[in-house]
Amino acid sequence: MPKRTQPLVANMAPETAELNHAVFTAIAHDLGGIAGALDLRASALAHIIPEADGLALHTLSDQVRLANRGVRLVRGPSDGGDLLMPSRTQSLEEWWALTSGFTNVVLPRGVGVEVRWDTVHRLSAPRAASLTWVWLAACKELVEIGIAVPCTVSLRGAGLGEDIVLTAELPGDRVVLKNGSQRQSRWRRYAEQVAGGQGMSMQGWKKVDDLTQWRCALAAQ
Repeated sequence: MPKRTQPLVANMAPETAELNHAVFTAIAHDLGGIAGALDLRASALAHIIPEADGLALHTLSDQVRLANRGVRLVRGPSDGGDLLMPSRTQSLEEWWALTSGFTNVVLPRGVGVEVRWDTVHRLSAPRAASLTWVWLAACKELVEIGIAVPCTVSLRGAGLGEDIVLTAELPGDRVVLKNGSQRQSRWRRYAEQVAGGQGMSMQGWKKVDDLTQWRCALAAQ
């Protein structure tokens, strides 16, 4: 049986983290340049192309810029700060706008995520980056446990004092334990490591009445 290649993100070696940071920085820089070039081109051609084509170019530029912000989010802030981070702090709505695309790739086709945010608390850049990795690891753990499609995961964010609490849940009958048993996932171990580095409190997927639930609590800003 061929040996499974471990994803780089699961490797917590300092050298890997430093290289990932450099790669993400380079990709973000290139995406920013492409977005700027598209905007300039759209403006230069505004008087000689149909208005719809100009709007399409500006829309494409906005999409590239959003991808740029997503890369900077998962990279985390640079030493000494980064003026090009998505924002110094961000709401859960802003965090999800950047994280939802990654989530769609990690979860199987046929699994949707419905979100509701009931707090005005904001996330600092380091906590937003860490929360993204913790959430994506939770999605990978759910896939590893076994999820029946189609289904919808409900993700809620609420304030609890000075903390933000995220709760994800789905019907218990949509989770099927592979091989008839559940063992602690490597993705849960990874998520616990990342969460611990930012002082987050995390509860992995578990049965709660007729639901399968995941929770993560972290300090705002």
